Amino acid sequence: MTQAADWLCSSQCSSAKDFLWRTASLVSQAASRNGLLHAVSHRLRPHPTQWRSRNRTSRIHNNFNTLLFALIYSILWCSQGANAASLGHRSGLSRHARETILLDHSQPPVPRMRLARRAESSSTSSTAATTATSSASTTTSATESATPLPSPFDTSLGNNFTSSTCPTFFTNFLSNTTFNECLPLSLLLQTSNSFFTAEQSSVLLAETLDATCAVNFTTCSTLMASYARDIQLSSNCGADLTAENPMVQQAYAGFLAYEPLYHAGCLQDSSTGSYCFADAVTNSSAPSSSYVYYLPLGVSLPAASSPACTECLQNTMAIFAAAAGNASQPVSGDYAGAAGLIDKTCGDAFVNGSVAVASAARSLRHGNSVSGLGSVALLAVVLFLML
Repeated sequence: MTQAADWLCSSQCSSAKDFLWRTASLVSQAASRNGLLHAVSHRLRPHPTQWRSRNRTSRIHNNFNTLLFALIYSILWCSQGANAASLGHRSGLSRHARETILLDHSQPPVPRMRLARRAESSSTSSTAATTATSSASTTTSATESATPLPSPFDTSLGNNFTSSTCPTFFTNFLSNTTFNECLPLSLLLQTSNSFFTAEQSSVLLAETLDATCAVNFTTCSTLMASYARDIQLSSNCGADLTAENPMVQQAYAGFLAYEPLYHAGCLQDSSTGSYCFADAVTNSSAPSSSYVYYLPLGVSLPAASSPACTECLQNTMAIFAAAAGNASQPVSGDYAGAAGLIDKTCGDAFVNGSVAVASAARSLRHGNSVSGLGSVALLAVVLFLML
């Protein structure tokens, strides 16, 4: 029986369908040889004439039971093997699937949200950079606008004074509110470090000139003339002025030159509307153009000077020529030489080279006011330029 089962489940049974077909064929052949099919089909309706001997019936019955048992055993044995093979196959597939997942070293897909955030971050960074640049520019402009206006003698006065009363005089006029509001260009040019810094910025320089030119000229000129008289007194700085103390001399010249430098500093270019002084200071191609503004302070024009030959230069020298008619004005001593140098550079008669200097008896040094021929001539020139 075991051999029959092994034969039934041999390698020839490649599938369950083939196995069942072979088994059914085997049973059919055995039943045909022994008359089993006929007996089975008529078992429930036996005919008395078809019965054979008991021994033959018993043998046939035994053979049929043997074949049937072999058939059942083979089906069960092969089914177990098929189930085992199926389970093994499934286990192999499952193991293979797990190994495939564990050994997958391919690059993961890039998340789309990360790309979107990166682009947004870049845009935000660009916007932030632009905002920062704009803020820095605004801060710079605001800082320049918030910078205090320059002031004369903005460094320490020191103790290089002959008389003890002179420092007190300086302290008093520097703390005077009206004096500070006048913001005299004549005193800023030589005595102010903050004004030198302002000249490096077109914004600060324009703001300074705006403030200088917006004052009440009559009030400021009267105040400066008063200080020019008082500084000569022995109770103030007379001894230091006689000793030619540089600081005292600069203050005295600044008081005297307030009027011509006010008009020259506020003069504007007729074509651009900009201040002529600012154009001269920022003229890199002709840096000596700004030197002429020191003439009213008694500073001679250097021999190698070559200022720009502009309308502004002509109008500025016309103002100085009017002031030079008054011997009390420091410009009276160096105007003629400066006019000659300018004519050599810009052509003959570019500026007025002949100025009649009034008597020195009307000088402020002797207690007289700046009124007189020079002052009247200066006023006439200014009115002519304004028309």
